[in-house]
Amino acid sequence: MAGLGVKDARCMNIALLGKLVCHLVNSLHKLWVQILNAKYLQSASILTTTTPTSSSYIWRSIIKVKDALLNQFQLRLGDGSSSFWLSNWLGTGNLYQQVPYVHIIDSNLVIANFWNHNTWNTQLLRRFIPKSCIQQIEMINVPQCPQGVDVICWKPDPTGLYSSKSAYRWLNQINDNHSNPI
Repeated sequence: MAGLGVKDARCMNIALLGKLVCHLVNSLHKLWVQILNAKYLQSASILTTTTPTSSSYIWRSIIKVKDALLNQFQLRLGDGSSSFWLSNWLGTGNLYQQVPYVHIIDSNLVIANFWNHNTWNTQLLRRFIPKSCIQQIEMINVPQCPQGVDVICWKPDPTGLYSSKSAYRWLNQINDNHSNPI
């Protein structure tokens, strides 16, 4: 069907709903995003939330799409103002879930608190988190000239911007890779 110009409806639906996920992450100033955040997320991140069975059909669909696309979103560090513990900035979930205990005084730390002259402060990191997480963190470059806020980027596009077109293209690629040509 692709030769006829007919698009895969399932992939297109996922790509279009993915745009809503991006707005829920990066467009917090929009009224509809604020309403959905208040109703369903209650200060949690869309990237780490689960779906209650009482949720609406559209919300359950958005969460399913988020789960399908999640590994393709990545935090691009800017000024390091994202929460060290609550943001999914490593791409492996919130750090507070990977440590046995976070003291309440330390719960408001931001990523930049762990920088020391444009490098990671490994001494400070060792006080808080396991060695395996430190190795992951050290693979992330600290911005030399932090510009702007931290933003969630779309890895399949070189610009980091999510578009339905790039998502559709990526979904078709993974579908082609998983099919068994005879």
